[in-house]
Amino acid sequence: MQAKIQRQIAFIKTHNFTNDFDWRSRVEAMETLLEHLPEQMTVDSLRGIEGSASRHYFECFGAMLTRLSFGGRIRIYPLCADCGAKVTVLGYRPPIVTESGYVVV
Repeated sequence: MQAKIQRQIAFIKTHNFTNDFDWRSRVEAMETLLEHLPEQMTVDSLRGIEGSASRHYFECFGAMLTRLSFGGRIRIYPLCADCGAKVTVLGYRPPIVTESGYVVV
């Protein structure tokens, strides 16, 4: 998680924001979250840090895409009849356990 947040910060810093978006305050908030990361003792608190960092990242990401319409990230994908195909399209390949116990990836 630490590396993920560091990469997000690095990516934000490489962009040349042409509007008056205050990306520096988001980066400072993400850096503060990084400082508090080692103190977290539960999975829920780690998820809270990750969620807060993601919120700041996607605010910046949306400001990067000023010429496109980017309404923000979708937290939950809608249920559908063919979810397996949609998950595969997104690039996820969940492992499949066969009857004999073999894992197919």
